[in-house]
Amino acid sequence: MQSSTRDGTLVSLLLLVLVGAVGQITIGGITRVTGSGDGCPDWPTCFGKWIPPFEYHAIIEYGHRSVGVLLGLSIIVACWRVYVKHKSDKTLVRLCFATLFLTIVVGLLGGAVVLNNLDPAIRTLHLMLAQIIVFLSVLCFVSATNSRTKDPQTECKWLYWSVSKKHKKNLTNLVISGSLILLTILSGSYAVWSQAGFYCTSWPLCGRGPFIPNEFLGWIHMLHRILSLISMVFAAYSIHQLFMGDRVNRLITRFSIVGLALIVLQVFWGLLLPLTYFSEWSRAGHLSIATLIWTVVVFLITLILKPIPKYKKSLD
Repeated sequence: MQSSTRDGTLVSLLLLVLVGAVGQITIGGITRVTGSGDGCPDWPTCFGKWIPPFEYHAIIEYGHRSVGVLLGLSIIVACWRVYVKHKSDKTLVRLCFATLFLTIVVGLLGGAVVLNNLDPAIRTLHLMLAQIIVFLSVLCFVSATNSRTKDPQTECKWLYWSVSKKHKKNLTNLVISGSLILLTILSGSYAVWSQAGFYCTSWPLCGRGPFIPNEFLGWIHMLHRILSLISMVFAAYSIHQLFMGDRVNRLITRFSIVGLALIVLQVFWGLLLPLTYFSEWSRAGHLSIATLIWTVVVFLITLILKPIPKYKKSLD
């Protein structure tokens, strides 16, 4: 049976799935900030037709759905190839089909979002599951391109997994960082959907009334900012510690540099939001950068759990 390490088609498919998952969230952010979420009032059709009307909001919303369909088809093809050619790799099979299952759930939930008048709670759940699809896509890709040889002398248990002793603390910090980043993304989306996203007109303070907000919308907005500060500082610390402690694995080094650069960019981008009066492009970019940071953290976690590349040249 062909090894996944030599299956360039599978690797390309899984990379397409990963890029598509991140892209789908970005397009979803554009759909949200442009107010196009109800551009098509029905589902799965748009105004009762499979081809949407030539109207700004309808095209954006239907484009978001269409990319989701293409992502689903890519996952189906990848799962078929994994099952036919790499059935013996149980981990890869489970991860791939888990990604497919969750993609179907998210697609159906997207229909529920439209049919339930874009309820904020359902939309937040929709985004959370979409971010988990990114997580699973990274796991699939790394599982297909990396392996590890267990060495009891240098490894220890971390929950249900074995991890290098030198990376145990790094793994704990990164998992906490990833959880905080996901929570921050969801809090920001909930703030927008509950009409609190525009409440605070300055940065870093709210800019309305007293130092401590006295309205519910102000609390929602400031809670997101506080979570953003905590998550970015802790993520920067975690990635920096990993970067300084592991200069052998060049993939970890490169992803660490990218992660730190994205965190700096996100801080300045957060400042841009009130300065640009929460323009559509600044809000869409804000979510996209946050998703990329989340993706990088997930990559670092999976590289720690599976640190030895099957493609030896990838570390050269």
